Amino acid sequence: MQMAQQMMAQQAAAAAAAHAAAAGHYHAMAPTPEPPKRQAAPTFNVADLLRRPGRLKRPERICVVLRGLPGAGKSRVARTLRDIEVANGGEAPRVLSIDDYFMQETDVMVKCEETGKMVKGTEMKYVYEEEMEEAYRASAVKAYKGTVDKGMYKFIIV
Repeated sequence: MQMAQQMMAQQAAAAAAAHAAAAGHYHAMAPTPEPPKRQAAPTFNVADLLRRPGRLKRPERICVVLRGLPGAGKSRVARTLRDIEVANGGEAPRVLSIDDYFMQETDVMVKCEETGKMVKGTEMKYVYEEEMEEAYRASAVKAYKGTVDKGMYKFIIV
Protein backbone atom coordinates (compact mmCIF):
# COMPACT_ATOMS: atom_id res chain seq x y z
CA MET A 1 0.00 0.00 0.00
CA GLN A 2 2.79 2.38 0.91
CA MET A 3 4.55 1.65 -2.38
CA ALA A 4 1.37 2.46 -4.30
CA GLN A 5 1.11 5.81 -2.50
CA GLN A 6 4.74 6.64 -3.39
CA MET A 7 4.09 5.83 -7.06
CA MET A 8 0.95 7.99 -7.07
CA ALA A 9 2.88 10.88 -5.48
CA GLN A 10 5.62 10.56 -8.11
CA GLN A 11 3.06 10.49 -10.92
CA ALA A 12 1.27 13.54 -9.47
CA ALA A 13 4.56 15.43 -9.21
CA ALA A 14 5.42 14.54 -12.82
CA ALA A 15 1.97 15.63 -14.01
CA ALA A 16 2.24 18.91 -12.11
CA ALA A 17 5.68 19.58 -13.61
CA ALA A 18 4.37 18.82 -17.11
CA HIS A 19 1.37 21.11 -16.56
CA ALA A 20 3.62 23.92 -15.26
CA ALA A 21 5.94 23.56 -18.23
CA ALA A 22 3.00 23.62 -20.68
CA ALA A 23 1.63 26.75 -18.99
CA GLY A 24 5.00 28.48 -19.26
CA HIS A 25 5.86 28.05 -15.60
CA TYR A 26 9.13 26.50 -14.65
CA HIS A 27 9.54 24.11 -11.82
CA ALA A 28 12.16 25.36 -9.37
CA MET A 29 14.40 22.56 -8.27
CA ALA A 30 16.51 22.63 -5.17
CA PRO A 31 19.97 24.00 -5.99
CA THR A 32 22.70 21.47 -6.48
CA PRO A 33 25.00 21.63 -3.48
CA GLU A 34 28.48 22.91 -4.22
CA PRO A 35 31.30 20.44 -3.78
CA PRO A 36 33.15 20.91 -0.52
CA LYS A 37 35.92 23.46 -0.80
CA ARG A 38 39.40 22.06 -0.52
CA GLN A 39 41.29 23.31 2.43
CA ALA A 40 44.43 25.13 1.37
CA ALA A 41 47.65 23.36 2.25
CA PRO A 42 49.65 25.15 4.90
CA THR A 43 52.47 27.31 3.62
CA PHE A 44 55.72 28.05 5.38
CA ASN A 45 58.45 30.56 4.95
CA VAL A 46 61.47 28.45 4.06
CA ALA A 47 63.66 30.52 6.37
CA ASP A 48 61.51 29.34 9.28
CA LEU A 49 62.32 25.72 8.40
CA LEU A 50 66.04 26.24 7.92
CA ARG A 51 66.97 28.71 10.65
CA ARG A 52 66.46 28.73 14.41
CA PRO A 53 64.09 28.66 16.15
CA GLY A 54 61.85 27.16 13.43
CA ARG A 55 64.28 24.38 12.48
CA LEU A 56 63.94 22.99 16.01
CA LYS A 57 60.21 22.38 15.42
CA ARG A 58 60.30 21.08 11.87
CA PRO A 59 59.59 17.46 10.94
CA GLU A 60 62.48 15.00 11.14
CA ARG A 61 62.37 14.43 7.38
CA ILE A 62 61.63 17.09 4.75
CA CYS A 63 61.21 17.03 0.98
CA VAL A 64 61.11 20.35 -0.89
CA VAL A 65 59.75 20.15 -4.44
CA LEU A 66 60.79 22.95 -6.78
CA ARG A 67 58.77 23.48 -9.95
CA GLY A 68 58.98 26.08 -12.66
CA LEU A 69 59.76 26.87 -16.25
CA PRO A 70 63.20 26.13 -17.68
CA GLY A 71 65.62 28.84 -16.66
CA ALA A 72 63.42 30.04 -13.78
CA GLY A 73 66.17 29.40 -11.22
CA LYS A 74 65.17 26.09 -9.64
CA SER A 75 68.76 24.81 -9.53
CA ARG A 76 69.98 28.06 -8.00
CA VAL A 77 67.26 27.94 -5.35
CA ALA A 78 68.18 24.32 -4.58
CA ARG A 79 71.85 25.29 -4.11
CA THR A 80 70.85 28.23 -1.93
CA LEU A 81 68.64 26.02 0.26
CA ARG A 82 71.49 23.51 0.57
CA ASP A 83 73.95 26.23 1.56
CA ILE A 84 71.58 27.71 4.18
CA GLU A 85 70.92 24.26 5.66
CA VAL A 86 74.65 23.54 5.99
CA ALA A 87 75.36 27.05 7.38
CA ASN A 88 72.78 26.39 10.10
CA GLY A 89 74.42 23.15 11.23
CA GLY A 90 72.48 20.63 9.14
CA GLU A 91 73.72 17.90 6.84
CA ALA A 92 73.85 18.77 3.16
CA PRO A 93 70.46 17.87 1.65
CA ARG A 94 70.23 15.38 -1.19
CA VAL A 95 69.48 17.40 -4.33
CA LEU A 96 67.83 15.43 -7.13
CA SER A 97 67.40 17.19 -10.47
CA ILE A 98 66.63 15.88 -13.93
CA ASP A 99 69.01 18.58 -15.20
CA ASP A 100 71.90 16.55 -13.81
CA TYR A 101 71.15 13.84 -16.37
CA PHE A 102 71.62 16.34 -19.20
CA MET A 103 75.07 17.43 -18.02
CA GLN A 104 77.94 16.34 -20.26
CA GLU A 105 81.66 16.75 -19.86
CA THR A 106 83.02 18.73 -22.79
CA ASP A 107 86.55 19.63 -23.85
CA VAL A 108 87.42 23.32 -23.76
CA MET A 109 90.51 25.44 -24.06
CA VAL A 110 91.30 27.42 -20.91
CA LYS A 111 94.06 29.78 -19.95
CA CYS A 112 96.49 28.28 -17.44
CA GLU A 113 96.80 30.63 -14.45
CA GLU A 114 100.44 29.67 -13.84
CA THR A 115 101.82 29.85 -17.38
CA GLY A 116 99.27 32.03 -19.16
CA LYS A 117 99.17 29.49 -22.03
CA MET A 118 95.99 27.98 -23.46
CA VAL A 119 95.60 24.36 -22.35
CA LYS A 120 92.98 21.70 -22.89
CA GLY A 121 90.53 21.31 -20.04
CA THR A 122 87.05 20.03 -19.40
CA GLU A 123 83.86 21.57 -18.12
CA MET A 124 80.34 20.35 -17.49
CA LYS A 125 77.81 21.66 -19.98
CA TYR A 126 74.03 21.30 -20.08
CA VAL A 127 72.99 19.52 -23.29
CA TYR A 128 69.24 18.93 -23.61
CA GLU A 129 68.26 15.81 -25.55
CA GLU A 130 64.49 15.57 -25.98
CA GLU A 131 64.61 11.88 -26.91
CA MET A 132 66.26 11.10 -23.56
CA GLU A 133 63.87 13.05 -21.33
CA GLU A 134 61.49 10.16 -20.60
CA ALA A 135 64.34 7.80 -19.67
CA TYR A 136 66.05 10.48 -17.55
CA ARG A 137 62.79 11.26 -15.78
CA ALA A 138 62.28 7.57 -14.97
CA SER A 139 65.84 7.42 -13.61
CA ALA A 140 65.23 10.52 -11.49
CA VAL A 141 62.04 9.02 -10.02
CA LYS A 142 63.88 5.79 -9.28
CA ALA A 143 66.67 7.76 -7.58
CA TYR A 144 64.10 9.65 -5.49
CA LYS A 145 62.34 6.45 -4.41
CA GLY A 146 65.66 4.83 -3.54
CA THR A 147 66.73 7.86 -1.51
CA VAL A 148 63.45 7.87 0.43
CA ASP A 149 63.41 4.08 0.95
CA LYS A 150 66.98 3.97 2.25
CA GLY A 151 66.30 6.88 4.59
CA MET A 152 69.87 8.11 4.31
CA TYR A 153 68.90 11.78 3.96
CA LYS A 154 66.69 13.76 6.29
CA PHE A 155 66.35 16.59 3.78
CA ILE A 156 65.70 16.06 0.07
CA ILE A 157 65.30 18.76 -2.58
CA VAL A 158 63.66 17.71 -5.83
